[in-house]
Amino acid sequence: MNNVTSIARNVRRFGRGGIAISAQRGESLSYDQIAQFAPTVFANERHASRSERFQVIPTFELLAGLAKEGFLPVKVQVGGSRDEEKRAFTKHMIRFRRQDDLTGAPKVGDSHPEVVLMNAHDGTSSYQLHAGLFRLVCTNGLTVSDANFGSVKVGHSGKGVLDKVIEGTYRVLDDAVLALGQAQELQGVMVSRDEQRIFGEAALRLRYDDESLPKIDGGQVVRPRREADNFGTLWHTFNRAQENLVRGGLSYRHTNEEGRVSYRDTRPVNSADGDLKLNRALWHLTQEFAKLKGQTLAA
Repeated sequence: MNNVTSIARNVRRFGRGGIAISAQRGESLSYDQIAQFAPTVFANERHASRSERFQVIPTFELLAGLAKEGFLPVKVQVGGSRDEEKRAFTKHMIRFRRQDDLTGAPKVGDSHPEVVLMNAHDGTSSYQLHAGLFRLVCTNGLTVSDANFGSVKVGHSGKGVLDKVIEGTYRVLDDAVLALGQAQELQGVMVSRDEQRIFGEAALRLRYDDESLPKIDGGQVVRPRREADNFGTLWHTFNRAQENLVRGGLSYRHTNEEGRVSYRDTRPVNSADGDLKLNRALWHLTQEFAKLKGQTLAA
């Protein structure tokens, strides 16, 4: 693992105390890195707003347990709070990958299965585990959690929780492998430029409601950021939309109520809940789009 100082360029801060840190390619995050930039992961007591019935299950216990099973953290995202004291207990999301997958050959061209863990010490979240995919080419994540894959939730009860989490990890990893199979099928589904634009317009509406919808063409939503993603498959179309919407930075023209025109950029999705919700919605959209193209994905 790399040292604390070398990870600094992979740290992104947002909001009041919010932060996201990512390991360098081929490596995982060390405990020192996580403790320095996301100390809430190592909290071992509940927030003062919780009653004595609230059973704290420290996330760091899961780090050790998952490490023994070969799962290592590669990204940590922590929500912010206006209450400075509460920031040490807020909701956080950790992405794990198998140690063998960190430097091994990519699955389905550029993807690896991963496990996503969410937890909080202020009562805002139970333990949640989700299956996902990780794209090496652009370091973005796809979270799969719908009727075909499901997710595992573990309540805040101290008895046998760690065992339940480890068991759930293997279960959702199997789901991620299934998702890889579906990704392989999506690479064989070709979509025209008009269909890509329609997909982009639908994806944009999953990110914004009618009142906040920016004036962005669907083609801009699926525009590639690199030549390696410039292919006319449904898989690549999905990935381009996912990256552009999650990372933000799409420019658009905004006209206020007084008729004044300004140019703005879309903001990135910083919250853990927003990240999971958008990814699930985009994956469902992709599945439905595949059906319209006559491709029913394997379940």
